Amino acid sequence: MEKLTPLPREHAEALFGLCIGQISYDRLHLPLQSGLNHQIQLDRVVYPSSLDLITVEFDDVQQAESFEVPTWFGPEVTSEFTHDWRYIALNGLQPSLEVPLPS
Repeated sequence: MEKLTPLPREHAEALFGLCIGQISYDRLHLPLQSGLNHQIQLDRVVYPSSLDLITVEFDDVQQAESFEVPTWFGPEVTSEFTHDWRYIALNGLQPSLEVPLPS
C-alpha cells in the first residue's frame, strides 16, 4: 500500500538527480475567459531545457473545431512524440521553431 507524504522541494531535487530519465515542469491552470467553456493549462518545462506547452481541453468536438488558435500559441504539437513527457525525459528537447509575434 502506498502512502503519499509531502516532500520538501530541496529533498525532491536531491532525489531527482539520481533518476535515469529526468524532466521537471511547473503546471499552471489559467483562468477561464468569460464566455469560454474550455480548460487551459500551461506546462513550463524547466529541465532538461525550457519549453512552454499550452494544452486546451474541450467538452466536445464541436468546441474544439470552432476554437481559433492564437498565433502566439505556436505550432501544434499534439501528435508529435518528441513532445511527450517520456521522450523529453529520456532524450531532451528537440530544437523548437521560433514563433514570430504579430506586430
